[in-house]
Amino acid sequence: RSVIRRATIDPAGAFVYEMRVDRATRADLGIWRRPIDGGAPALQVLGPLEPDGRFGRTFSTEFGWNAGGDRLAVQSCGERACRTRVMAVRDGATVTVESPDLGLLIGLDDVRLVTYAACAGVPCPIIATDLRTGRRHVVLPAGGPATIVVTPDGSRLIHEVDAATGRRLRAVSLDGGAATDLGPIPDGLGLIDTAFANGGTSRLPGGWILLGPDARAKANGTSRQTQLRHLPDGLTVPFDEVAR
Repeated sequence: RSVIRRATIDPAGAFVYEMRVDRATRADLGIWRRPIDGGAPALQVLGPLEPDGRFGRTFSTEFGWNAGGDRLAVQSCGERACRTRVMAVRDGATVTVESPDLGLLIGLDDVRLVTYAACAGVPCPIIATDLRTGRRHVVLPAGGPATIVVTPDGSRLIHEVDAATGRRLRAVSLDGGAATDLGPIPDGLGLIDTAFANGGTSRLPGGWILLGPDARAKANGTSRQTQLRHLPDGLTVPFDEVAR
């Protein structure tokens, strides 16, 4: 009686989380969780979103995980603005960030949600919202492709910058400080940032990023050009993995 519009597997590989809509009316039916081994029925873990004219009609709902795999972000977006619910999977405690000037999710750590502003494209401000207090600050006033990577020094925002010598990668802390240059981006490649922008996702070990043709991990002959880069030492290796 329902349609699964989006789904994600938890990092532990134990559960599938599903976003469902009614088959006939396409009404939001909330977020459901089912064990991968089929040992129990699916249970609703988040209810449907209430209509809110500030965001308009919801066009898409996407998922994102923190590095520890214990917090799931569920983001529902209208034409530009997005509402994000961050749920602790252990007990279901949920924090909702619903400001109509916030847009697509970049990532989250244990205490912060990082998003673009509600822009039509990039460059666009990148904003970090504290999930405990609701306070927020601008990490970058005009950011482009970006992703969150966990390092020994904490969570870092990795993003592209334009320099006189060409495009380069840079890392900043989530308060916008401690900028570090990470070297050039090879011609024809780009930072593979959010799953939302690229129609798919890959889970990487801490400290690694992906660079791909046209900033996408393509499931065709060009996929061999996709590179994994280890941020601490710059080690770069081909991204050889099954497309699925």
